[in-house]
Amino acid sequence: MVADAKTRQAARDARTKHAAKILELLRSGKSVAEIASQLRIGRVRVEAVLKKELSSISIAAAADFAKLQIARLEKLIVSLKAKVDRGDLAAIDRILKILDRLDRYHGFAAGKSADTGEGARARADVLAMVSAARKRSSGDR
Repeated sequence: MVADAKTRQAARDARTKHAAKILELLRSGKSVAEIASQLRIGRVRVEAVLKKELSSISIAAAADFAKLQIARLEKLIVSLKAKVDRGDLAAIDRILKILDRLDRYHGFAAGKSADTGEGARARADVLAMVSAARKRSSGDR
């Protein structure tokens, strides 16, 4: 009986670690198909694990989801910075949209001033980059 209990506990521990790995991969931005491929399990199994794990998450998970989204958006900003520095107008437009999305996650509603905090600093940095790009494109230095 003790061996059976240890076996069941080991199986539960393995399932918990497996579910944690799936959630970690999801948080890192992987799709369900990518997770299934990486872990060499079926897509249906990944979806079942996610459904079970996400259904057990409490209301506090909304804040965690916001943190996850903020981390993803900040990663996108970093990846676009070089293009913005070169004056790529499409990248500048995209980064401004990302900053607007970040403002929403940080609780700044449209029309409210966001003159403090990290979002304001990031916005000021982007506006400085836009100004520098404009000067470079017009030949002013």
